Amino acid sequence: MNHSALVRALLTLAIVIPGSAVCAQSTASEPSPIGNPADWFPADAYPPAAKAAGAEGRTSFAVDVDAKGRVTSCAIVESSGTPLLDSTTCALVVTNGRFTPAHDAAGKPIAGVWKSAMRWQLKVAPPSDEDPLPL
Repeated sequence: MNHSALVRALLTLAIVIPGSAVCAQSTASEPSPIGNPADWFPADAYPPAAKAAGAEGRTSFAVDVDAKGRVTSCAIVESSGTPLLDSTTCALVVTNGRFTPAHDAAGKPIAGVWKSAMRWQLKVAPPSDEDPLPL
């Protein structure tokens, strides 16, 4: 192959490869939860010690999901400010989370990462008819 033919071949390759990579990325998928992730956090899951302390907050997390859709690890991305709420978030997601795995461009199941957040908020009971009115 002469020099100019080699240069043309390399230029063609440089044009084709980035285009192929963009196409491959656009058809790949991320892991997706099965069902409603809110169901992973039952009402009675609020840690009693956190409830007694009046602790509330938003815990952002990321989970690694294997090619079979199983959660293999959980990491806190942004803390609620309460370690107990953060650790409970990961424990519940690892125990209760179910996923459809990510897929590569060819449709083959692969490992992936899914990110979300849990807002821990104590319910305030509405005043009852028996509560005295403020003076």
